[in-house]
Amino acid sequence: MTDSATPDIGGRIAIISDVHGNRHALEAVRRAQRQAGVTRTWCLGDMVGYGAHPNECLRACVHVSERCIAGNHDLAAAGRVPINVFSPWARTAIEWTRTQLDRNALDRLAGLEPLDTDGDVALFHASPRDPVWEYVLDGDGVRAAMDAHPARVMMVGHTHLAGAWCLGDDGRLDGGLVRGEETISIERGRWLINPGSVGQPRDLDPRASWAVLDSPSDCAVPERFVFRFDRRLSVGETAEEVTERSRREEEGEESTRARARRTEAVPSTREVE
Repeated sequence: MTDSATPDIGGRIAIISDVHGNRHALEAVRRAQRQAGVTRTWCLGDMVGYGAHPNECLRACVHVSERCIAGNHDLAAAGRVPINVFSPWARTAIEWTRTQLDRNALDRLAGLEPLDTDGDVALFHASPRDPVWEYVLDGDGVRAAMDAHPARVMMVGHTHLAGAWCLGDDGRLDGGLVRGEETISIERGRWLINPGSVGQPRDLDPRASWAVLDSPSDCAVPERFVFRFDRRLSVGETAEEVTERSRREEEGEESTRARARRTEAVPSTREVE
């Protein structure tokens, strides 16, 4: 967060995550925010890693976000978590990113944590159980996340897949992954929401994924929300680069799902992306 005050949730707030140094995608989302009149931003982490502009993306995210948390790539680039748990290509990207980050960027990363539970909407990069490493992809993971924290609305990133799940008062869990544009009312029940990835979507849609949380400006406690998912085409890549990135994203999505199906392991023994 930019200050220690309890965050105001009134009005319209852009939720972004997993920019991963992709300046073109971030700029496309920022333009879309301005066109939609959305002036507030919360960031769920992983501003660096993979992409060629870590300093620019980190600076922009921290500057514009009222609430900003760190992801596993941010922490690894700052030397705060080990990199040997990452996949080889993710580890290579982190090593390169470390050579690019300037002192101001490192100072920014040193002050960020992977969660922000102030206020009525709780933010986690990965999950409430493990805000750095865990992938929440299915109903079992969602239920475990909701058991781990009491917030009615929680937001996570990390998977690079947009999703929304609702746990009703009757104990029924509904929802799943979200593709394309969709508007969801989250007035009732408990919710866990992932806006997807700005810089490296893994659902085979190359457009940047983000979302808007819309609530009445005079609402002190969340009673009625509309959560809108949006996609925005990023520019600056050649056709060959898009094809190669899509291939990597498909492999990444499959490996992510495979990890989610495996028995939970100790975080330090995982290979992550």
